[in-house]
Amino acid sequence: MTKEDKPMFEIDRAVKVFFGRYAEKCLDWFFGQDRQVVFQGVEDPQINIPERRADKVWLVADQGKDAVIHVEAMPEPKTSELPNFNTKAALLQEILKRPVVTVIVYLEKGEHKTFPHSFETQAGALKNIHIFASILMWEYKDRILSGEYKEFAPFPVLCEDEPNEERLDQAKHLISQVADENERKNLYSLAIMVAYRKFKDREFLRKKFMEQRDMTKESDFLIDWLEESEQKGKRSLLLALLAKKF
Repeated sequence: MTKEDKPMFEIDRAVKVFFGRYAEKCLDWFFGQDRQVVFQGVEDPQINIPERRADKVWLVADQGKDAVIHVEAMPEPKTSELPNFNTKAALLQEILKRPVVTVIVYLEKGEHKTFPHSFETQAGALKNIHIFASILMWEYKDRILSGEYKEFAPFPVLCEDEPNEERLDQAKHLISQVADENERKNLYSLAIMVAYRKFKDREFLRKKFMEQRDMTKESDFLIDWLEESEQKGKRSLLLALLAKKF
């Protein structure tokens, strides 16, 4: 991907913000709307070790038993990341003193055939197998477009290699049905970010979201995304300085 083609917004960070703001809706998605898993709060994802920062960490209770849901969003499969997810989960479990379930959310199908959710470590005849829960966003496209998950309306655009204008119109229509004005602002912000990732015609997008652009400039979602981006920039700078020093 050339510098000109690089998306304006890094979608994985935008999704992290979404997971933070819509934890209850995500748990409905993961466990079903009749779930017995109860949301308790969001935990600091840094685990006190910046380079091991998790995407999102939720404290939950399942039928009276405390647990942790550790979520990692991936735009594309990277098998090399799976051992890192396992390390994060182990650190979370040690620090929070709760069992940890890791969920990998794959955002785009693209040309990929497989979406790994397990890896093995082996020494001779001895073997460990690590398996994670996984969710494929595109498998839920129809349920989102039906209105069952209106808050996920920006995501079906990610589910297609070449989405069309109709898909943007569907997203805007679903978001317009969300009752809370602040939530609508946040979801329009995410919809714009997603659209900028999938559509190359920037002028078309500017016209398409003309009515929504002003209302999203100071949305909570965009502010959180900027803070997330700033934190990642600081971590990258720190790690670069350490590498240079040592």
